[in-house]
Amino acid sequence: MDLIGFSEEEYNKIKGEINYLASKSEYKNQNLTFIPISALEGDNVVSKSKKMSWYKGDTLIDHLEKLEVLSVII
Repeated sequence: MDLIGFSEEEYNKIKGEINYLASKSEYKNQNLTFIPISALEGDNVVSKSKKMSWYKGDTLIDHLEKLEVLSVII
C-alpha cells in the first residue's frame, strides 16, 4: 500500500488482477482473502490503519488467528 498511496482504487485493481490470475490456476476454487497492509509502518498488520479507513476487514493478525489449522499425519 505504501507504493500506491493507500489508494482504494489501486488496491481494488490489484485485487481484481490477482483474482483473475487465480481463476486461471489451481486456486480457482479457493477462497482468497485480501488484506491491504503497509510494510513500512505496519498499517493493518496488528492494528487498523487510519490511512485506509475504506477497509473494513480484519487486520492480518486477526485473520491469521481465525484460520483453522489442519493436521496432517504422514
